[in-house]
Amino acid sequence: MGMAMRMVTEWPVVIFSRSACCICHSIRTLFLELGVNPVVYELDQILKGHEIEQSLLRRGRNPPAVFIGGDAVGLVRLLAFTLSSLYNLCLLMQEPYCRNQLLTSLLLNTTHIYTHIQVAT
Repeated sequence: MGMAMRMVTEWPVVIFSRSACCICHSIRTLFLELGVNPVVYELDQILKGHEIEQSLLRRGRNPPAVFIGGDAVGLVRLLAFTLSSLYNLCLLMQEPYCRNQLLTSLLLNTTHIYTHIQVAT
C-alpha cells in the first residue's frame, strides 16, 4: 500500500473514488457541504489507478475509501460521526427551530445516501 499511503499522508482528507460511483459522489458531496475540500483521486482516471485500487482492496478498502489524517475511516463510522456532530451542535445552540431544520436536513441527506447505497447493492 506504499503509493496509496504516501498519497493519503500528503493531505488532511483524501477520498479514493470512481468517477461513475454514486456512493463516491455522495461522500464527496457530504464533505463539500460540511465545508471540507477533500482531495479526490478518481481511480479509473489516474495513472496507476488500478494498481492503487488493488492495493486498497487487499486491505479491505473499497471505493469510496476515505482517509482523514492518514487513517482509514469506514463509511458507517463517517456517517455516524457526521450525524452525531451536527446533532450535538444543534443541542448546544438550544434553538428549537434551528434544531428541527438541521435534523430535517440530516434526515433528507441520510435518506439520499441510503438510497444510493441500496441501489448499488
